[in-house]
Amino acid sequence: MIIIDGLDKTGKSTLQEGLIKQYEWAFPFRLPRANIDDNRFDDFDSDYWKKFALMQRVAMSTIVRLHETGRLHGMVVDRFHGTEWSYLEEGEEKNLDYIWELDEKLAVSKYPVVLIFLDASVGWIMDHLDENEKSQMHEERLEIYHRRFLDFFDSARITKIRLAIESHNVQSVLRTARMFLDRTGYAFGYLQQSGKGLSYFPGSMKF
Repeated sequence: MIIIDGLDKTGKSTLQEGLIKQYEWAFPFRLPRANIDDNRFDDFDSDYWKKFALMQRVAMSTIVRLHETGRLHGMVVDRFHGTEWSYLEEGEEKNLDYIWELDEKLAVSKYPVVLIFLDASVGWIMDHLDENEKSQMHEERLEIYHRRFLDFFDSARITKIRLAIESHNVQSVLRTARMFLDRTGYAFGYLQQSGKGLSYFPGSMKF
């Protein structure tokens, strides 16, 4: 399973589409996400939001269980447990222990899992939001989400790479992601040193 994660506007869907075209064994999946234009999502204590969060949790847990059967090799996921952790509200950390349980299961799985984290500065992201998105996403809140994504990347045990998209165009992001998948062995059906929490950085590309 290939997980692509990161804040909004970092190019996750674009990279997913590129990998699907590149590898004949790859197939896409995307978790449902909250609609910022739907005011039912404004109240984090509402039953509507709680049901949506439960649906997300059930979906991720089901995917991990299926992954452990070996039937999901090649699935390219747009957003996964990194998003769930990073967009939480203050005080919710205690309710999300299951995220690290999922990460542990993926890290020790005999079937390969890789995380591609697309990163960008908050200023860059704000510059790429439209007016409606800016009215919904304040810079201060985005700073919190960004910091949590960085914390998540550092803590995640699955094999991972962080790509700073501000210094890459679309093609170079895709090329670097492909190099990562090839050099770790994922593209060939295996993963070197799976479960060791290896971190790869394209500045050196030392594997």
